[in-house]
Amino acid sequence: MPRKVNSMTEHSKKWNMYVNELEKANFLIALTKSGKSKCQSAAVRAFMYLYANDDVVRNKVNAIVDNFLVYKENGQISKL
Repeated sequence: MPRKVNSMTEHSKKWNMYVNELEKANFLIALTKSGKSKCQSAAVRAFMYLYANDDVVRNKVNAIVDNFLVYKENGQISKL
């Protein structure tokens, strides 16, 4: 059931994120297979909730997060 929006849950902050086309396609395919094809933003918010509140999910992500770091040409880690 959709959440009711209030001052604590309103979606007023736009947060940009860069992904490559293959990552995006795989994400959309997985959502579609799960019957959630129009739920991209909700899925990202759900992931954020799980990461913040579930130690098992956080540990799984932390184990692979370094594989997804993006480096600039000068060797520094990109912040985006």
